[in-house]
Amino acid sequence: MPRASSFIVSYGDTLIAAALEGGRSPRVRSVHHLDATADESLADRVERAARTLTDLGRRTFVLSDEVFAVDLEFEGRALRGLSDDDLVDALALEAQMHSGISAADARISWRRAPGAGSTRGFHVQQISQAEIDDVEDRLHELGGRLLGVAHPAGLPRPL
Repeated sequence: MPRASSFIVSYGDTLIAAALEGGRSPRVRSVHHLDATADESLADRVERAARTLTDLGRRTFVLSDEVFAVDLEFEGRALRGLSDDDLVDALALEAQMHSGISAADARISWRRAPGAGSTRGFHVQQISQAEIDDVEDRLHELGGRLLGVAHPAGLPRPL
C-alpha cells in the first residue's frame, strides 16, 4: 500500500488541507480550501483542516505563517569555536529578541544564509514547543503524525 502524506497550509485567512499518496511520484488524493479565523490557534486550524481529510496521512507536514522566521547575521569571529549545540543556543537566543519566544521554550531550525563581509548569515525559524506539542497531540488523536512544521518560506529540514 502506498504511503500517505498530508500537507496543511495555514497562511493569513487561508487554510488548505491536502492528502497525497505514493512515494517518488505522489498523487493528490484530495484538496480542501477553508477560511481561517483570527481567533483560532495553530492547533485549532490544523485539527479543523485534518478533519476535512477522510484520508489523513500518517505523515503530516504543516506550513504556517505563525512560525516565526528571521534572517540573522553574526560576526564570523563571534562564532569561531562554537559547537553545533552552542550555535543552536546562540541562534535561539538571538531569535528570541525578535520573536519574543523564549529560547528555553522554543523549537528552532536554521540554515546558513549569505552574510555581508565578515559576517555569517542564518535563516532561522522558531515556534514554541507548547504549540508543537498541541499540534502533535491533535493530529495523534486523529490518527496522524506530525513530521514537521515550517514557515511557508521553508527550510531544508522540519522543526
